[in-house]
Amino acid sequence: MIFNINKVKGVKEEILLTLIPAFPVMEIVEMTGLTESNIAYYRRKHKPPTYTLTKRKLEAEAFLNVRDQLEHRKEYALSVVEDVLHENGIEYE
Repeated sequence: MIFNINKVKGVKEEILLTLIPAFPVMEIVEMTGLTESNIAYYRRKHKPPTYTLTKRKLEAEAFLNVRDQLEHRKEYALSVVEDVLHENGIEYE
């Protein structure tokens, strides 16, 4: 999607604050035709979360989710093994 946000007054700031967390700066430059320094101005002025910070946060959340799921699977597997051992009269520690 390519558009020129300089044509309509008052939306530049709103659009940039929406795009900055979702896209790397170079993609925003390509989409909007703005310069990197213009985008940097709005990043400094409003301090929105950057694409990199948003990506790192999502990756950390995903990592924790995966770790929790793996831990849950281990616990489930051990409980199933305990049930099978118990059903067959096999002692375990």
